[in-house]
Amino acid sequence: MKMKLATGLAAFTAIAATLTPTTTAAATQPGPTGGSSAITAGGASGASRSASDFMSQSRSLGLTAVQARALQAEADANVSRTGGTQVAPNKIDLGGATMTLAVPGEKYARDLTQPGSARAAASCGYGHMCAYKERNYVGNTIDMVRCADYRIPWVTRGSWINNQTTGTRARFKSSDGVVRWTSPGAYSVDPNADWSWVHWVRNC
Repeated sequence: MKMKLATGLAAFTAIAATLTPTTTAAATQPGPTGGSSAITAGGASGASRSASDFMSQSRSLGLTAVQARALQAEADANVSRTGGTQVAPNKIDLGGATMTLAVPGEKYARDLTQPGSARAAASCGYGHMCAYKERNYVGNTIDMVRCADYRIPWVTRGSWINNQTTGTRARFKSSDGVVRWTSPGAYSVDPNADWSWVHWVRNC
């Protein structure tokens, strides 16, 4: 009887072990030179939410059904292009940077989750490098803080602001990961940048 109980307990333990979730390391997005970029898996608050959840939140924040669908389609496209994680209706975590999407019909990207957030001209905080989808600092924005390679998902005429520590230069890389152009040292700007050939920006 004791042998049977011991055998049964061992079998139960083996089965339970297969059902216990394991913790995995944060995923990384392949960088432009075969290494790793700053993309890491987002937190549970973003990763566990579905597109319908984000659209529902967009509606609760005052967007129309049409705006909510268009915003989510834009978010899905940019998550696919960058490997980031959507964490709010118009925010994508890039691991060291945040992409903020402009609400359909609005000129500037803003924090949709903050009531009364400004629809004013874009700004780029000190210590940051900011890339904009459109010229003159308009449209979707990537706000880079940590030093890393960040995927630029646009092929538009856009813009950027380098407001990092004085003298810091940003490096613009083509699809093969080669640096093709280096910016002037901070503080520097370009209101009419050509993103068509830029696949990655290393902000430092």
